[in-house]
Amino acid sequence: MICPVCGEPFDHRASEREGPECERCEDTSWRVDGNTVTDRTTWIMWMRDVSGIPKMNWHDAMEYVAALPDGPWRLPTVQEVVSLIDYGQISPALPAGHPFSGVRLDYYWSSTTHANYPSNAWNVYLNYGNVISGSKGYTNYVWPVRGDA
Repeated sequence: MICPVCGEPFDHRASEREGPECERCEDTSWRVDGNTVTDRTTWIMWMRDVSGIPKMNWHDAMEYVAALPDGPWRLPTVQEVVSLIDYGQISPALPAGHPFSGVRLDYYWSSTTHANYPSNAWNVYLNYGNVISGSKGYTNYVWPVRGDA
């Protein structure tokens, strides 16, 4: 049987677990399926490998994710990006053993517009997990998600 979390084969009959995961992954909060990772806490599906996505401004990012195949994809809200952050980690500020690849130590857009400054949107610096507001005309990286906002 193939573990749906890590993708590695394991002998389900040798495990005393009831679930479909291998023992190594039974307590993980991630489910890996090809190039997607589902966060089992928020049930948001994240693109697993974002290495091929260039920096772009916020408006282009909104159009880019909407046009991705196998969608609908979208930009995550600032709360969704922050839900990934582990402030006990740096470079990147993601949980130890996270299943993502191609994550850059830079700023990533959220879909969340600043309430007082509509020409700005919130973004998250993945090196440390800082959240800042920046002009939608700036260029930042994009991390597409699927699921309810």
